[in-house]
This record gives sequence, C-alpha cells and structure tokens, in this order.
Amino acid sequence: MYRWNRTGAPLLGVALISLASTTAAQNCVRPDGFGEPLGGYTATAAWEGNAGEACTLRAEFLAGSAADQVSAAFVTHPFPGGAQQVRLRFTLDYDNQIALNSVLQQAPVATITGTTYAPPSARLLYAFLNGSGGTPKLTLVHPDPASPPSGSQATTISLTGSTVHVGLDLQLGVNGYIRYWIDSDFSNPPTGRIPAAGHMDLSARGPAAGVVLGVFSASSRFRELYNGMDIVFRDIAVTDYLLRSDFE
Repeated sequence: MYRWNRTGAPLLGVALISLASTTAAQNCVRPDGFGEPLGGYTATAAWEGNAGEACTLRAEFLAGSAADQVSAAFVTHPFPGGAQQVRLRFTLDYDNQIALNSVLQQAPVATITGTTYAPPSARLLYAFLNGSGGTPKLTLVHPDPASPPSGSQATTISLTGSTVHVGLDLQLGVNGYIRYWIDSDFSNPPTGRIPAAGHMDLSARGPAAGVVLGVFSASSRFRELYNGMDIVFRDIAVTDYLLRSDFE
C-alpha cells in the first residue's frame, strides 16, 4: 500500500520499508515526472533503453522467490500541487505463453492515488493484471457511479496477444468521469466510459496526488507464475491538470 502526503512525496507503508532503488546504468530518456525505480524483496525494477531513446520500465520477479514473500517493482510520478484531471498512457508487455488463468493470479500494474491514505481516495483508479475467467484480463477498479463518494466497482477487459496499450483519463470534481482506451490512442473515441452517460460527483475523492506504475502487491499465485520472468512497461506518459481541461 502506498501513502502520499499533500506535497506528492511517496510515503511507503511498513511492508515496503526496506525497498531500495534499483536503477540500472542507462542514458535513455526517462518519462517526464517519473523518479528512480524501486524494487523490493523478490523483484527488481530498472529503466532500460538505448542512449537518446525513450526508457522502458522492466519489472522482474527473481527466480526461486518464495510464494509468501513480498514483491514490488515500480516507479512513482507525484503531483506536488494536486490534480483534478489525470491522463495516463502505457503499453504493457506480458508473456501470454504463461497460463494466466485464475482470479487468484493478480497484480496491480497502475494506480492513480489520492492525497490521503484512507479509502476512498487512497486509490482513485487502479488497474491490475489477472486471470479471471480462465484468460488474461485487465481489471479497472474505480468509483461506483451509484455511490461515487465511497463505493467502488470493477470493470474487466479481456486481453489477447502478449501486449496491451492502455490509456486512462480520470476527471475529478462534481462532473467527474473515467474514460479508458484499450489498444487505441487518445485521438480515437474511448473504448469505454464510466458512467456510460452523464457524470458522477467525485469532488470528495480528489485531488489526485500521483501515479504509481509497475508491479506491486502481487498475489502469491501471480509471483509463482512469473517466477524468474519479467513484465515490461513502455510508451509511458502522464499529463496532470490542476483545473478541469474539458477534453470531452
């Protein structure tokens, strides 16, 4: 679990106190706003890429990891002044040859977090990779339009192949909404919108404090499955807006 203060500085919970930076020597161009990678216990994280090219983030689960050990490999992007709208884009490369086929095999891969530790604003919107229903899925956990101040709901998206392009757009405030793009660009109509029509009052949930990207809080079944394997994040970009930008 990740905790942020109102300046956007990450405060790591007790379970991750001994995390250390695992930055590899590189001259690639890191995505704007992101810090050094953090890896812990049974995982490592590193920015990788050729000099002058955009960095990719590699999260690797170490071979021989015990199922009951904590794994974390991620980077953070704080919003020091808070944000009312956040757009996050990334491409996730995962190995589809691995039998990701159980709801128990899951790991969060992206979170837009709030300024307080306590729900509902601790995780405003997060995505996790899992095997729900016997096939790879990306599940978005987001505010419930029926009870947006405190309720949560899940939207599950089936994946094909070994790569998925993800775009997320979170608008806070009275006229809040969430839009997402799967294997599509922001310039195209969204794959989905929450709610499908109209808005939901997310004024009690904001502002957003930052983004966490990478693999963290992976389940034991997920760690067993990806033992000695890695997951790669590329084409990473975040845009945050202090005020509403009226993209719609």
